[in-house]
Amino acid sequence: MDNFIVLIPAYCPDEKLINLIDKLNERKIKSIVVDDGSGTDYKKIFDEVKARGIHTISYETNKGKGHALKTGIRYIQENFDVKGIVTADADGQHTPDDITKVIEAMKANDDTFVIGARAFKGNVPFRSRFGNGLTKWIFRLATHLDITDTQTGLRGLPAKYFKELVEIDGSRYEYEMNMLLAIKTLNAKYMEIPIETVYLEGNKSSHFHVIRDSFFIYKRIFKFVAASFISFLIDYAAFVLLGFLNLPSIILPFGIIASLQYIIARLISGTFNYLANRKLVFKNGNKTSAIKYFILCIVIMAVGSMLISVVESIGINRYIAKPIIDFILFFVNFYIQKHFVFKPCK
Repeated sequence: MDNFIVLIPAYCPDEKLINLIDKLNERKIKSIVVDDGSGTDYKKIFDEVKARGIHTISYETNKGKGHALKTGIRYIQENFDVKGIVTADADGQHTPDDITKVIEAMKANDDTFVIGARAFKGNVPFRSRFGNGLTKWIFRLATHLDITDTQTGLRGLPAKYFKELVEIDGSRYEYEMNMLLAIKTLNAKYMEIPIETVYLEGNKSSHFHVIRDSFFIYKRIFKFVAASFISFLIDYAAFVLLGFLNLPSIILPFGIIASLQYIIARLISGTFNYLANRKLVFKNGNKTSAIKYFILCIVIMAVGSMLISVVESIGINRYIAKPIIDFILFFVNFYIQKHFVFKPCK
């Protein structure tokens, strides 16, 4: 196990951390602990960790799990020649057997992210079952990556990606979600292996704050939804106002009949949407992003306008049909903007 190190971020831990360290030591698995500003009340726990020969990184102020993970990854990158890091939680949810399984999977699969996936069967707290189910659905919609456990803390991180991992945004629980998003951005290989689902005492030792941390995890998607909703209001208002001008339809290439009313409204709202997504949502964009966005707008406008004409021809009111059509196109729009228009440069 010399080529792998187990990284354990710890905030206000109890004896379960000591038990985990003892079992890893028995298996001769090297580990490093990051004390994420737990304070003097937990000095005894960390003194016991150090007494067992475990290097411990400490700082005074709690900065979040993401910060602790990046601190540990950076330290290992600078001080050890390893093939990978296995991250594990300090609260006893990850068994030594499962940690060993992740290490073995990394040995057999070079440069592959290994994700320990829980089955979420049996006596699982509702907030954990619901939270992972919702996150898994949103994550799959946004990335098309089939990861069944997006909230697991048991992960194998290949040394090949240490540099990128310490540069990922996020200091709290959102960092782990951003790490999964990076798998898509880096076009990296990944695999899931089944692990035991362990929730001790109803998972009361978890420091996950449902409202605050869920917001950070989903905030990019929230921002995209907000920008899209405001754009929709602008678009719909312009669409209605332009309706009073009785603008004609025009013929686009390939014989597509398009509503000029629809096109002008989309141009107005699209300008706002581009600026909002570039500056606030994806925070990325080079000289070609505007061109890519313009091409996307043309395609979306052509498709949307054509659908408006089609549904109107069968007797459906265009003012009723437009919100439904735009809702369907929203998901297509998000995926293309994230992975084509505002894709980060490697």
